[in-house]
Amino acid sequence: MTSDERIARMEKWLRELYSTAEKEMRGKWDKYLAAQEKRAETLLSKVKEAKTDFEKQQAEKKYRMHMQSITNGDKRFREIVDDLAQQYANAGTQATKMIYRENLMSYIDGYNKSAREINSLAIARDIGIRFDLIDQNTIAHLGEHAEDLLLPKKNPEKAAKLDLTVWNVHNINAQVTQGIVQGEGCDKIAARLENVTHMNEVASIRTARTMVTGARNAGHLQNMKTAERWGVHAEKQWNCHHDSRTRDSHWELDRMTIPLDDTFPNGCAYPGDPSGPASEVYNCRCGLLKKNVTFSSNLPKGKENAIHIWIDGEQVK
Repeated sequence: MTSDERIARMEKWLRELYSTAEKEMRGKWDKYLAAQEKRAETLLSKVKEAKTDFEKQQAEKKYRMHMQSITNGDKRFREIVDDLAQQYANAGTQATKMIYRENLMSYIDGYNKSAREINSLAIARDIGIRFDLIDQNTIAHLGEHAEDLLLPKKNPEKAAKLDLTVWNVHNINAQVTQGIVQGEGCDKIAARLENVTHMNEVASIRTARTMVTGARNAGHLQNMKTAERWGVHAEKQWNCHHDSRTRDSHWELDRMTIPLDDTFPNGCAYPGDPSGPASEVYNCRCGLLKKNVTFSSNLPKGKENAIHIWIDGEQVK
């Protein structure tokens, strides 16, 4: 599966996740505001019916005071906001689990793509070295020796859950306040939940895109480093997308070739490297290529003497 296909599948799943979360939360929100709507609508109608600027100002003041009293000033409303924020955080946790799972598969994709390329070169040059492909069952051991190339290992159950809740409380309250200030009715204020959903959705999709790219390139680089220990030498090259969405700093790196252990001028060991600056990592779509591949002279010659190397080093034939 290509990175674009994997990202498209993740985006679809994330949109469905947040859409479901919004529908569940919207029911609680609507039920509460519906109980307050009669008084609010009466006050709002007085704003619309005002004949002078002074009357309108006074009517707007009464409406805002009422809306503030049934929202930020009401204990039940604050409980609902906290509940909504927690549910958004739960959705975010589910999204994180899925993203990390796809992140692992992207790492495997990158590793195996690099292994196939080295195998093809070895066969073409009649060199007896082959790298077996990896799967989810063997990735665990690789992770222990990946030299921090995998994205930071966080417990999806606990990853930033508190921060997500606080962030969502802030955003929900901000949307309510904006609605009150603009003199919106209960229905429009309730509809503003979609804005909070969208912010959560966009943040998750941005993370998914970034992690898929980074993990795939990390796997590619790890395979090159594994191969180097067995006498296959190469350099790494930054390869950016040639379109208007590519940031200027990445255009400057396009086709730049450096040793495997070096860092590119933007602070990343590879495109999407989580240890690099956030401005260079988020939404990166660039790829990593191997260049100048050479094989040590002491490698076995001839296909009949091919050795198969497992990443854990236990099977060498």
